[in-house]
Amino acid sequence: MLAKLRVAAAFFLLYPIRLYAAAALIEIYGDSTLMGVDGELLAKNPSDIHVVSSPVQDFISIRGFHVHNSSVSGDSTRTMLDGQYSKIEWQKMARASCASVVLFNFGINDSLVVSETEYAENLRKIIAISRHNGRDVILQTPNPSKLSNVPHYAEIMRKIARENGINVIDTQEYLISTIPKGQLTQIIPDGIHPNQNGYELIGRYMNTRLNEILLGREIVARLPMESLRQILEGARSRGIPDPQSFSWRLR
Repeated sequence: MLAKLRVAAAFFLLYPIRLYAAAALIEIYGDSTLMGVDGELLAKNPSDIHVVSSPVQDFISIRGFHVHNSSVSGDSTRTMLDGQYSKIEWQKMARASCASVVLFNFGINDSLVVSETEYAENLRKIIAISRHNGRDVILQTPNPSKLSNVPHYAEIMRKIARENGINVIDTQEYLISTIPKGQLTQIIPDGIHPNQNGYELIGRYMNTRLNEILLGREIVARLPMESLRQILEGARSRGIPDPQSFSWRLR
């Protein structure tokens, strides 16, 4: 199953321009926790690997943009750079990409297979390659996890973002500060992967932060005029969505 997911993801990594030629593109990269693998099923059966019906991108709406989720199960900063799962190195992928904005969410798999030193260096390489090819970069911290080292990797990401003047979508801090610790299993039932409710909450938070970030002058100034006009019109007519307006509530 994982092999099939990786092959499908690799196809869309290589051919996003044909899908989104009419608008600016936000490309998001991460592992199974951003891809949408269902933690509800995994909590009951670790071999039951399926993607939820509505992953995070289904809750993101930004006028003038399309969002494409190129996350690959098992990916880390190391495999992102060398293309182990996507079958194309990030150096080549970044050069060929038509994305205006690229978002990276890595840290969970890194905490298992990549040292903290290498993780920091890999993030710097990913950022440098992206910027060299004209992409604006956003970093997203991994969601809370039962893996004890993940908070350290999230802090490294924040540090790298500060050093490079990069916006962060701090999913880990948001969920920890929003949901009581004893109730996190309601949205991350296997301790690593969100369930459908968790992906909705994360997706709506991403939607709010992306709208905030893209309305900032630093990125907007370099967007195509049509996308900029649509964003500003959308902000005036609808306002920035409230992340607390998700359709479920903690029991």
